[in-house]
Amino acid sequence: MRTRYTLINMAVNIGGQLLNQVLGFIGRMVFIHYLSAAYLGVNGLFTDVLGMLNLAELGIGTAMIFSLYEPAAKDDKRKLAQLMNLYKILYRVVAVIVLLVGLALMPFLGFFIKDSGGIENLRLIYLMYVANSACSYLLSYKNSIFLAYQKAYIKNLWVVVFDALRTIAQIIIIVLTRNFIFYLLAQFVLQFIPNIIVSVKADKEFPYLKECRSEEH
Repeated sequence: MRTRYTLINMAVNIGGQLLNQVLGFIGRMVFIHYLSAAYLGVNGLFTDVLGMLNLAELGIGTAMIFSLYEPAAKDDKRKLAQLMNLYKILYRVVAVIVLLVGLALMPFLGFFIKDSGGIENLRLIYLMYVANSACSYLLSYKNSIFLAYQKAYIKNLWVVVFDALRTIAQIIIIVLTRNFIFYLLAQFVLQFIPNIIVSVKADKEFPYLKECRSEEH
């Protein structure tokens, strides 16, 4: 069964990467054509800044997934529930840290960007990047239970689908409106939806995660 899951995971990963590389290339071409180079620079800068803030995660995800393999193999539901609860708490702490540090850096935007190139609502754009990064931690911890059972394809399939939808939506938004804020809004919404879907599926497939936590309280 695990071999079958591994093959499915590989197929989803390879197919998803090919699809999203093609769409990503088209999306970048449209972005460059319809928006100024200043937006491309801001996108790259804020992505790098938030990438540094994401170091607050410090490998928690990798460590937690590794720790889930043994209880998953033994079907130790109570241990899995305890680890998942710890994982949830740690990731919420990370989300708060990313949010607070991101907000603390806002007064220094002028230091990072000497010339905004006429970009309006720069602070709002930055806040959207910060919110997107912080919110990515709120439900993503539930992906780990599927990874522990070698069912990463469940999470990856939804990510592939919504990454493709996100890129298509962003292309349409840029072509029709040339509005960078709408572009970011589409990114925020369509990146968060897969986590919601996977979270709901985890609750249905592994109800003991909630049941064991309720017993502890």
